[in-house]
Amino acid sequence: IKQHFNVKDRHGLLPHLYDNFVKSEFASLTKSLAQHAEKGDQVCLDLFGLAGEALAKHLIALAPHINRSMFEDEGGLKVVCVGSVWKSWKYMKDQFLQTLTTCQEIPELNLVELCVGSATGAAYLGGQAAG
Repeated sequence: IKQHFNVKDRHGLLPHLYDNFVKSEFASLTKSLAQHAEKGDQVCLDLFGLAGEALAKHLIALAPHINRSMFEDEGGLKVVCVGSVWKSWKYMKDQFLQTLTTCQEIPELNLVELCVGSATGAAYLGGQAAG
């Protein structure tokens, strides 16, 4: 991580986290971590495991506020997976699922990817509203 951001210690990371935050820099770091995880680097595998746990905890925190009807569809609650974080799903999956088993409010979950752009969905919803 220090090499990626060209810093000497963890304090050198602070400007990258706050003043000079560039999302693409962190995305490229994740790609590098995934490459190391692919080679079996345990620290990187553990980081992705923690990421999977964090994703599950976000869902668990939201669960009480989700309209109950969203759980009634076939496959249960649908969660749209957007962003490059999902490219590393195989490293996060086990811890995500293990953490999610602690939540009885989400009996079934279906992770989905969009097949079309958000504008198509907006047009569909607009058409539905218009009758």
